[in-house]
Amino acid sequence: MPDGRLYTTICPFILHRGNGKFIPQFQRHWAKATKAAGCPGRLLHNLRRFAVRNLIHANVPMQVAKKWSGHESDAVFNRHGILDKADDLRKAAELVREYRAAKAEQEKAKAVAIR
Repeated sequence: MPDGRLYTTICPFILHRGNGKFIPQFQRHWAKATKAAGCPGRLLHNLRRFAVRNLIHANVPMQVAKKWSGHESDAVFNRHGILDKADDLRKAAELVREYRAAKAEQEKAKAVAIR
């Protein structure tokens, strides 16, 4: 790692023959691989978007997630992190409710009974 970057690439191809040789027509192999991975029908193009969405939902800090996914700009990163609006808004409302309940408990603990 001469320039300090983390290298995780063993083979430059997502699908290869095990010895690093390129598979020119990979649709059949891709279908077999996604089925074996338990996500049949997943499109190769959607892998990055799927990864970004998982990073966001795992509460990985945005700057760390951008490094991991290779995004250089916030705009492109945000575009890949497409929200499932109903589910994400419901989760946000639950987080706010939990925060407010914890805050109320803290305030209650601070209160001193006057007799």
